Amino acid sequence: MSFAQTLSLARPIPSGIPSADDFSVSTAETILNSTDIPEGSVLVKLTALSADPYMRSGVKTGKAGDVIRGFVTGTIVESNGNSSWSVGDTFGAHLPFTSIQVVDPAKTAFGMWPLKNFLTEQNIQLGLGLFGMPGSTAYGGLIDILQPLQGETIFISAASGAVGSLVGLLAKKMYNCRVIGSAGGPEKCKVLLDLGYFDAALDYKQHSTADSLTESLKKAAPDGIDMYFENVGGIHFDAAFRSLRTKGRIAICGCISQYNKGADEPSGNTIDISAMIYTQQRIQGFLCGEYLKGAKLNFFEDIARLYSSGQIKLPSDTVFNGIESWPEGFASLFTGKKMGKVVVKLS
Repeated sequence: MSFAQTLSLARPIPSGIPSADDFSVSTAETILNSTDIPEGSVLVKLTALSADPYMRSGVKTGKAGDVIRGFVTGTIVESNGNSSWSVGDTFGAHLPFTSIQVVDPAKTAFGMWPLKNFLTEQNIQLGLGLFGMPGSTAYGGLIDILQPLQGETIFISAASGAVGSLVGLLAKKMYNCRVIGSAGGPEKCKVLLDLGYFDAALDYKQHSTADSLTESLKKAAPDGIDMYFENVGGIHFDAAFRSLRTKGRIAICGCISQYNKGADEPSGNTIDISAMIYTQQRIQGFLCGEYLKGAKLNFFEDIARLYSSGQIKLPSDTVFNGIESWPEGFASLFTGKKMGKVVVKLS
C-alpha cells in the first residue's frame, strides 16, 4: 500500500502575501501497478515542486479545495503502452501537486519533457530552473523577443531570481551585452556582481520612487538602455521606459510588484505611447510554452551545450523540504527571503 500527498488551496487569497493557513495537505491511498493505469498513460512519482510568482493569480481567484498545479520534476514508476516513457525515466511537466499520480502525457499543458539526457538524480532540481520554465522563459524572452545586438545594454529587474539571473548570463555570454540588474538589498547585489556577468547592480530597496530609480539607472547606463527584461513592474517599468533608447525593446515576463494587490488596486504605471512612434520602441508580452515544447528555437540543446561546457553559473537555489513546506517557499517569493530558484523537494 502506498499513499500520495496532495497540496490544495484552503481558501482564496484575493490580496496580501499567502501564508501556510491558506493551503492544506491531504493524504490518500494510491495505485502502484500498471493494471490500473489507462492505455498510453504513466504512473509518476514527483521528486520536486516549483514555486513561481505567476502562480499568485491562480490562488487569488481559485476556490477552496482546488489542487495547486505547477511545474514539477518526477520519475516514471509504471508505463502502460507508452513507448515514449520507460520505468525510471526522469521528466519535467506542469501537473497537479500530488506526489504520486497517473498522467496521460498527451493531455498535459506543456507535454512532458525528458530530463535523463541532461540531468542526474543529484541535480534533477535543475529541471525546475535552468532546464524548465524559468530557463525557457529567460532564453526565449531574450533571444526571440528582445533580439539583442552585440554590445547592447540590457536592464533586468529581479535579476537575482531564477529567470533574471539567466537572462543576464545569456546576454553576456551570447551577445557581450552590458548587463545591469536590479535586486533587493546589498547582499543580493553583491551576489550579482560576484557572478561575473553583471556589470552593475542596483539595490531597488534604496528607491521608493521611479524618479530615484531612474537616476540610479542613468548612472549605470548614461547613454540609456537598449533592452529591458521586465519581471517586476511598478517603478521598475517607469524607470526603464524613461531610459529606453531609440529602437529599444521591452519584454514583459512578469509584474511581481502587482501580484499581491487586490483586483481594484491600480498598477500605477503610465506610458506615453505617442513617444514610441518616432523612437520606434517595442513592448511585448510573451509566454514560455513554445520554447519549452520546442516549437520555436532550440532551448534544451542550446542550454545543455552551455551547461556541459561549464559556462552556466547561477545563484544557489532556495530549497525547502516536504510538500507541507511549499506555502513557505511560495511566500518567500514575495518577501525577498530567497535567492535563485525556489524548489520544494519531495524525495
